[in-house]
Amino acid sequence: MRILKNLSREWVNKNVNGRIYTIKPKGSLTITDQQADIIAQDLLTTYGFLKDITPKTTYEAPKTDAQIKKKLKPAQAKVVKKGKGKRK
Repeated sequence: MRILKNLSREWVNKNVNGRIYTIKPKGSLTITDQQADIIAQDLLTTYGFLKDITPKTTYEAPKTDAQIKKKLKPAQAKVVKKGKGKRK
């Protein structure tokens, strides 16, 4: 995923890999393609006024229930001691 910001007052219309990417003036574009790095690099070299504002930290998907349960210790059954003696 890459995020590009248009810093100028010009429209950006570019056909990259068969898809048309359009950015409004002072707007931004989020690229969620498998080839996001290649597409972003092509747009940045073509239009010098674009800026890459992709956050440096990576997004981690929330953990599924199976992943959470895998890390937890298995529940241990409570053992009740037998009573010694007779009950009246």
